[in-house]
Amino acid sequence: KATEELYSNFLDETKTLVDYIRIEESEIFNAGLLPILAKLAFVSITPLLENANQCKAFFINIYNLMNIHAMVVRYRKEKKIDLHVLQRPLFYSQYKYNIGGQTYTLSDIEQGILRKNSSLAGDVASTVLEFAFNAKPKGERFTLQDPRRKFVLEYLDPRIHFALNPGTVSGPEYKYYTAAEIDIQLELSAREYCKRNSY
Repeated sequence: KATEELYSNFLDETKTLVDYIRIEESEIFNAGLLPILAKLAFVSITPLLENANQCKAFFINIYNLMNIHAMVVRYRKEKKIDLHVLQRPLFYSQYKYNIGGQTYTLSDIEQGILRKNSSLAGDVASTVLEFAFNAKPKGERFTLQDPRRKFVLEYLDPRIHFALNPGTVSGPEYKYYTAAEIDIQLELSAREYCKRNSY
């Protein structure tokens, strides 16, 4: 409910751009969403393991919300919103969130959980090597002993790319995803994104 309220009040008509300045001052964010995010540290997310779609929907929604939260926190500190391309890897690894007693960065959620334990985007150097020289990173983000590893999705669903908005102008629409409808929602998100960005 808090997510849908946030999206309905602070997204532009394309559902891709966020009004971070208005969010930062809003009651929806400060009195509604922040207390919920703070409680995530004390919530057991182990029941997500019972249903892959539930786990997928949860982490997509959390990623998008935390991305918005991190941008607002950055705006509060630095009074600027725009991120240079070389600042993005640091941004995705700088902001950490306690979910169920474990710490996650945006990169941990995107690359580790949703993209099958990839070590990509851990830092600026690996990102530049990946895109400039097609050098694939070695290893995995979560080791066998890491308690977060159990949440890594077994199936790499490429449609997730069209559900994660990294806070860019060309990102996909912000939506709230549910376990029951996630396959249909991801299919629609992929089609809408490709249609919007076709040349």
